[in-house]
Amino acid sequence: MNDVKKGMLYFFMLSVFNLLIFSGCENKKPNALAMDEICFDTEVLPIFQNKCAVCHNALDPIDDYVFSDYNSIMKSITPGDPDQSTAYKAIISIFGEYMPPDQPLTIQERTIIRLWIEQGAKQSICYQDTITDDTDTTTCFSRDILPILLSSCAISGCHDNLTHEEDINFSSYASFINDGELVDPFNPLNSKMYEVLLETGEDQMPPLPAARLTSEQIQLIYDWINEGALNEANCPVVCDTTIYTYAGAISGIITNNCKGCHSGTAPSGGVSLTNYDQVKTVALDGRLVDVINEANGRPIMPPSGSLIACKITQIEKWVNDGAQNNK
Repeated sequence: MNDVKKGMLYFFMLSVFNLLIFSGCENKKPNALAMDEICFDTEVLPIFQNKCAVCHNALDPIDDYVFSDYNSIMKSITPGDPDQSTAYKAIISIFGEYMPPDQPLTIQERTIIRLWIEQGAKQSICYQDTITDDTDTTTCFSRDILPILLSSCAISGCHDNLTHEEDINFSSYASFINDGELVDPFNPLNSKMYEVLLETGEDQMPPLPAARLTSEQIQLIYDWINEGALNEANCPVVCDTTIYTYAGAISGIITNNCKGCHSGTAPSGGVSLTNYDQVKTVALDGRLVDVINEANGRPIMPPSGSLIACKITQIEKWVNDGAQNNK
């Protein structure tokens, strides 16, 4: 559903809510579960990051609230019940003052968050399954940069939301962008975030025994900073479910979303995914498909649950086709 249609739908739903409330028919409010799913990644998270995390971030958690990533946001959300959710009550001014105080959310933004909570407050990512946009040449944060950070930097014991080694947290855009030394927009050579990727030995980042980022990943970070280090959320995704060969799709998915944790001399969980044979092993024994779907009791991987539906489909098709080392 495009943005114009969604905007009209939100306005219509808000009008219906108000009409029912004023007519005393509160028990007949529309069922949010029957509506199109609100996407956390592209619709809800940008609202919290751009409007709330300015004050409530990991570096400066005013009143101990952090609104920069899903896990932190959920500490003030009661799934299914916006009226019992501290975050929602704050943005509708039930405590006597709208939040944020200087820039209250619009009616549409409040409606999006309410519907998202009523639908269960899921960490949903709702890109279309197949989008091909060969004209898009810019670097996009949520599509190109965040998966690299979550896989290689914002991991347990390093720069994640809980550890934030050296007070650096790469788990979301809002958690690090205000640190003037890390990112100097339009100037990657003056940005510590880029400079450390070129170090070697003990100064290497990610640190040994983890593997270095690939030259392609380093270039993406350079390009993103050089283009202004913007927080693009709803980016065109170049993904085609008819392409599911190892070289054409799977290798890139593993490199950008898994290899950061599963490489080096001490890979996470004892599982290394640095070459085809290693990836093939976890593919054919069922573990790979299980973890990307959080199935059969296995935890979601990557931990952020950031794989879009199209890439999950590519992996499933590749595995079902025998997990071949094909081009």
